[in-house]
Amino acid sequence: MMMMMANFEYKAIDLASKEVRQGIFVASNELQARQKIREMNLVPLALKEVGDKAAGGSKGIDLMGLFAGFQKIGRKDVIAFTRNMAIMVRGGIPLTEGLLYFEKFSTRPKFKAMVAQLRGDILGGDSFSNALARFPKLYSGVFINITRAGELSGELDVTLERVADLLTRQEKIKGKVVSASIYPIIVLCLVGIVLVVIFTFVLPSFAKIYQQMGVELPAITQFMILISDLLRNWWYISFPTIFASIWGFLQFVKTPTGRRIVDTVNLRVPVLKEVVSYLNISQFVSTLAVCFNSGIPITEALNYAVATVNNVLLKVDLEGVNNQVQVGKRLGVALAETGVIPELVLLVLATGEESGNLEQSLNTAQEYLEKEINERIEILMAFMEPLLLLFLGVVVGFVALAIYMPMFSMYENMN
Repeated sequence: MMMMMANFEYKAIDLASKEVRQGIFVASNELQARQKIREMNLVPLALKEVGDKAAGGSKGIDLMGLFAGFQKIGRKDVIAFTRNMAIMVRGGIPLTEGLLYFEKFSTRPKFKAMVAQLRGDILGGDSFSNALARFPKLYSGVFINITRAGELSGELDVTLERVADLLTRQEKIKGKVVSASIYPIIVLCLVGIVLVVIFTFVLPSFAKIYQQMGVELPAITQFMILISDLLRNWWYISFPTIFASIWGFLQFVKTPTGRRIVDTVNLRVPVLKEVVSYLNISQFVSTLAVCFNSGIPITEALNYAVATVNNVLLKVDLEGVNNQVQVGKRLGVALAETGVIPELVLLVLATGEESGNLEQSLNTAQEYLEKEINERIEILMAFMEPLLLLFLGVVVGFVALAIYMPMFSMYENMN
């Protein structure tokens, strides 16, 4: 039986001259095509089948491909990529071959393009860490420097696995925070919808009845009717104003002043302050542990760890630790002077410094903080439910009072 042949268009790099070459040749399949490229002492960058089938394919719209083009590269993509690269490097697979695997089998155009650029940069003589540095939105300074430390020490697979573990822990904590926030957000949204319905449809009916009967309205009812009139008669101004106010508040929170105000409030609200504090300290300790375990000097590791702290006030408290360590003060003592690190964490770190096993102590402190975060979030949720019920009761009572107070006055006058 005759074997079917096809035309393959290729782009490859010449390892000797570092020049990019391209052309077309005939092969029976893609595997044979790649083999031919390697026989020419070239490393394939891109390979695709061309001809009648490629040129005159289906005319339909590829909806999956269309939606894939809008998909962003998320944190979970980075985690999967990092962990799989660690497995490949541990298995002795060259970086370029590992990246070629992702480039070939990925169905997401943006991810495929990112991997292709990484592979091209490495083939062009760059290190893996330098190639990653060209994507600062995906790979942080911590990620890049830990990767660089792994390249220098010859333990790239180990450091990549550590980074993947760090990102996984951060993603889990973020997921727990988001899950804890969903319930109150849904409740508040439902309350807002119910209030709009009451102001738009229910209250006008009662207002009309009271007007026909000539009932004198108390101040609270007049205020509610005023809001109802604004929503019904001036909706094209009222609703845009509400949405603009919400948008403006969100933008203000992003400013240095707004962020400082929010961070200050977060550290003063009972129960919430413990969750915020433990979340930020956990980010600090876990990043410090991964950096230190990867061979990064403690002073440099402290800089990266402080950069991961989100709360402005806590970050200011921790920024001075590096200076204290540089002048010879022990890490545990410098952290204790900040007044923001839990006592048990300080005790564990001090013990690790005394025994010369700071690496294990950092890992132990990190595990302790993660358990504390879970417990604090559960406590926060336990407090949040009755607070939301109290809030709902106040809102419902306020609306009911505004609606029924005129009715009570009307009955009194009738008697």
